Amino acid sequence: MKDAIKLGGFLMIVCFLASLGLAFTNSATAPLIREQKEKERQAAMRAVLPAAASFEEKENTAGKGPKTYAVGKDPNGNPVGVVFQVEPKGYGGAVKTMVGLDPNGAISGVQIMEMQETPGLGAKAAAPGFLGQFQGKTADKLYLSNKDEKQGEIDGITAATITSKAVTTGVRQGTEAMQHVLP
Repeated sequence: MKDAIKLGGFLMIVCFLASLGLAFTNSATAPLIREQKEKERQAAMRAVLPAAASFEEKENTAGKGPKTYAVGKDPNGNPVGVVFQVEPKGYGGAVKTMVGLDPNGAISGVQIMEMQETPGLGAKAAAPGFLGQFQGKTADKLYLSNKDEKQGEIDGITAATITSKAVTTGVRQGTEAMQHVLP
């Protein structure tokens, strides 16, 4: 019985020290992780709205669409479009997608920020071949060409219909919801 108590006490001390180590590591790395994610977000914003030299963060008070967005401005401070993030549900979970719109409501760029889709299938949604199809299109053309009831101009990814539809629908709905904030 004494051996069991000694072993239990030893395991409790080891678990306590391991928990303390994990808590310390988490508190030390959390700010660095936040900083890195913000750098990635800023890079994605520049990628989807290349005409912008700076961005001004705003809140979407319309009640639909993304809660926040950013107005892209040229070096003279003139608005050149908006960027926003949508998170449609794909096959493996949320597909965090950054979208840029020019002042006419056409897409200036789309970039996948984070996703958990099937490697080799749904993960192809991040490829330039798929995302490049969105360039220059307006919301009324953002439907899959052979899977949606309304014929669109986006070709889905073979064997990844759920992901293709999720990204296309998310970008379309976000684009429609953000029309009111265009410069």
